[in-house]
Amino acid sequence: MKDRDMNAFGTKWPGWMREIKSDVENVCMFAPAKEELNIVGSCFPDAEIRSVNDNFYKTGELEYDLDDVTTIDSYFDLMVASNVFMYSDDPDLWLENIGKRSRYLWMQDGVDGKRGNDGNYLGEDGDKQRYCFTPHFASTYEHAFDLSKYDKLMRDFHIYGLSNCTHFLLFLDFNAS
Repeated sequence: MKDRDMNAFGTKWPGWMREIKSDVENVCMFAPAKEELNIVGSCFPDAEIRSVNDNFYKTGELEYDLDDVTTIDSYFDLMVASNVFMYSDDPDLWLENIGKRSRYLWMQDGVDGKRGNDGNYLGEDGDKQRYCFTPHFASTYEHAFDLSKYDKLMRDFHIYGLSNCTHFLLFLDFNAS
């Protein structure tokens, strides 16, 4: 997590929180950085916040596989996924599964940016995706996954970063359809 990510979170998340605070009693965060936990904790001081560790699936109490909705044993008012969806083989499936187990999703991921040592877009750690949301934001990555089919669920989005490394924040409401 970079400073620009934390600045974007600190700018957008408190406003988003004011829209849904009365609806949120429990939160699931995928691979959160300490700073992210602090921001979400300050946004929802009375909420139960559970996290899934760095491999997105396993921690002592939580063992979730976003490819298999049956592994998500609870319903959450809000799920937060930062730099998680870039590892998805099937973002539609992950979004569908999160929508079955959560009302809201705060998602942060990459639009552009080359993470590979050899100048490739994708990193060597299993990174598989970049995202666009036509017509709101585009990616220079040829195979970017287009989130525009989720337009009716979108409450807000925010683009930030530099021209060579752009990210987005997306706020989805799965009950909005």
